[in-house]
Amino acid sequence: MPLGRVRCDGKRSTTPILHQPNRSARPSSPPARSHAVDVHYTPSTVAKALVRVMRDLQPALIADLAAGNGDLLIEAERMWPTASFIATDIDRCAVRRLARRRPSWSVGRCDLRSPRSRASCRALTNNRQSAGLMLLNPPFSCRGGTSFRVQTADGPLRASTAMSFLLLSTPYVADDGHIATVLPLGCMHNVKDVQAWKYLKSRYKVRILENYSIGTFPNSSASTVLVHLSPRCPGETFGPSGRPTTTNPKCGLRVGIIRGSCPIHRPNPNERKLILVHYTDIRNGLVELNGRRGFGSFRCVDGPAVLIPRVGRITAGKIALLYAGHSVMLSDCVIALTSDSPENACTLRKKLVENLNQLRSYYLGTGAPFITIARLKVALEAMGVHVD
Repeated sequence: MPLGRVRCDGKRSTTPILHQPNRSARPSSPPARSHAVDVHYTPSTVAKALVRVMRDLQPALIADLAAGNGDLLIEAERMWPTASFIATDIDRCAVRRLARRRPSWSVGRCDLRSPRSRASCRALTNNRQSAGLMLLNPPFSCRGGTSFRVQTADGPLRASTAMSFLLLSTPYVADDGHIATVLPLGCMHNVKDVQAWKYLKSRYKVRILENYSIGTFPNSSASTVLVHLSPRCPGETFGPSGRPTTTNPKCGLRVGIIRGSCPIHRPNPNERKLILVHYTDIRNGLVELNGRRGFGSFRCVDGPAVLIPRVGRITAGKIALLYAGHSVMLSDCVIALTSDSPENACTLRKKLVENLNQLRSYYLGTGAPFITIARLKVALEAMGVHVD
């Protein structure tokens, strides 16, 4: 039985436990940080953004369980100078430096992945379910199919390195507390973290606040996202479908999805059909009908609808209205979201623009980012839009 699974009083503990892959049967001393996890300290621009988006909160206790140099907490101290602070890290040198710089903080060395280390860290032992705000920049590296087993209140889960740290930090957050974290973009969609997200979304509302490109973190090749986890409202539950429900559900927008199929880089035959819309024809929130004609029996759409690019970086200007009365053929780089009225189409476009960062996080790819119909459905339903 894993260490920490059963308490001394015989009751089963729900404290998350991270089980690392078995590398040796022999116990070893705690590894130095350079051998245990990657080191990518938070750039000042990201630290400022992480704290700024939480400015409406008034947390009495703020924690960072992968504090490093303490950049996130130091930025938070500027925002909330009267708050109390908890900082832990696996790096002994970083912990000593931070303890000298901030003697009023509760600073301790802790390998968050180790139950024994968590239990012996005085900075944590008396602060379970206490933090009004958890700030976290967890390790990113997760080579190949590597995953970690984390014991949660709902049983064991497999998760990537970053998600494992996020799961392990939740027992130290108050019931009405918030979490602001930077995560690698892959965490939002990879298969190994599906169950971890389901667990977290049953307890928190999840919002993607910002996307950061490759190079934001020095010496890291990961694109990252800024994520806010906030407590669920009273009466809000997490249904069997994996989507949030409320006791008083409201009727949301309903849309259909049509993916374009007309190839743009093929000579057009003599037949002249509907006007063809390519992603380059979507500008400033409108569809420019440039007279280019489609051909064949490729997919078409009638307005009112909202057109978005399937490939490329999506911006507010690339979310465009196709007015009622217009019929167009879609290139294979365009997706249409059909609506039953012009008013609902305008409302849909507004909702997409308001949730642009969240929508953008579903555009993935090692070259040009792209979105699939499956990912688009998930993004829309996360915004409360029903997909027919």
